[in-house]
Parts: sequence; structure tokens; C-alpha cells
Amino acid sequence: MRHRRLSFQPVFVVPAIVAVGSLVLGGCANKAQQFRSNPTPEIDSVSQTHEEIDNRLTVTNDTNARMINRDIGYVLMLDRPSRLTPHPSGW
Repeated sequence: MRHRRLSFQPVFVVPAIVAVGSLVLGGCANKAQQFRSNPTPEIDSVSQTHEEIDNRLTVTNDTNARMINRDIGYVLMLDRPSRLTPHPSGW
């Protein structure tokens, strides 16, 4: 029984290698370029996401609004009862 020897034909092998190599390298290059253009797509500032920035601004605005209400009470002298009362006061 004679073994038949398989011969590689460079006409099919070389283009196949080139095609596979270009697909592999092309796919990696595209992902690398996307990463280089924006390595942290979910981060909007130096260290915070958009949601974290919105949460911080909401807490800040809420705190400022409550402090304004307290300051208005001080200005209008509504922060404590009058001292003109004849009864003792805890203030």
C-alpha cells in the first residue's frame, strides 16, 4: 500500500494565511483605536460617572435650598419666639 503524499499548493495557502492574519490584526487594531480614543467611556469627569455627578449636584442643591429657608427665617426673625413674652421661654 502506497501512501499518497499531500502537496500544499501555495496558490490557496498563502492567500488564506494573509486573509486570516488581516482579519485578526484588523479586529485588534480597531478595538485598540477605540480604547485609545476614549479609555474610560463611562467617566464624565476625572473620577465620576454622569450619574454620580447628577447625584452630587442634587444633594448640593437640596442642601442649599434648606439653608436658604433657614437664613430667611433668621432674617425675618422667625427662628425663635419673641422675648417680649411675660412667660419664661426655653430660648
